[in-house]
Amino acid sequence: MTDSLISVIVPVYNCKEYLDRCITSILDQTYGKIELVLVDDGSTDGSGEVCDRYAGEYGNVIVIHQKNSGPATARNNGLDAARGEYIGFVDSDDWIEPDMYEKMHAYMVKNDLDIVCCGRADVDSETGNKKVELCPDRYSTFGPEGLIRKILTWDGTDTSVCDKLFKRKCWENNRFPMGFISEDAFALFRTVKCTKVNGEIPEPFYNYFHHSNSRTAFEFKEEQLNAVEALRDLEIFIKEHYVKALPDFYHYEVIQFEYYLTAAINSKDKMGKRFGYASQILKRELKKAYKKSDHNDFSSHDRKVICMMQHPYLYIMIKRLYNMLKKR
Repeated sequence: MTDSLISVIVPVYNCKEYLDRCITSILDQTYGKIELVLVDDGSTDGSGEVCDRYAGEYGNVIVIHQKNSGPATARNNGLDAARGEYIGFVDSDDWIEPDMYEKMHAYMVKNDLDIVCCGRADVDSETGNKKVELCPDRYSTFGPEGLIRKILTWDGTDTSVCDKLFKRKCWENNRFPMGFISEDAFALFRTVKCTKVNGEIPEPFYNYFHHSNSRTAFEFKEEQLNAVEALRDLEIFIKEHYVKALPDFYHYEVIQFEYYLTAAINSKDKMGKRFGYASQILKRELKKAYKKSDHNDFSSHDRKVICMMQHPYLYIMIKRLYNMLKKR
């Protein structure tokens, strides 16, 4: 049987230091028919020239240059250019294992799947240590609601599109929304709705390069307040199409607002006067989400959420002290 073409879309922005590793991991795949679509998002560090060099050396590399517009626009332009029957995504500072697409494609064909998920390893940028953070525990297949619930509960997968392989039909009428935080979640839930059967592979094929020394890794950006509107839209979507998954969504929502509030408190000095406005909104939304959730789902996490809502500064101070003592 002739292999079907897999198009792999990589948004590229000022990542020259890591780009060769990412690109070669895709071009060196054991799967026979790969099309690599590199979308240079207005890079200023020479990343665009690296992309052009590979396009000149390899006939299966397509390069798109665009003005800086963000990863959502880059991915959408990549989707418009992609010719493959299957679609994958890789971020430009990450890399994939050599047999990722061969094994994922084989499992998709064998079971006639629309989306297949694999595991993901977290690689520390300072030490190089690799730790499997999210990975299915077995081979299995399930319908769209099953995948939605797995995503919402971090059961072997999450909202990232990078550790998944899609049939092209999933993206025919779907694109990444621009101007929103967590554009992966928006797009992914809508692609899942187009599916019939999906699956998972218990292998950590995707390597996520975690910039542990980056001061911006856990900083809050004001545009993240868009998460309030984004989560409202996702709630409406779940209610309309997967009402049985609502308890999982409310649990997910609490975790998301807890994350954003923690990031805002960590960024208090940098945000200045804007911090008060952002923190009040996030505390309000965290309380609302917690009231909607099944408190029994949180167990020991329960007290942490209550502390976060009532005394966020105290919670962060205790957490920082705990982390300091743990390192000794």
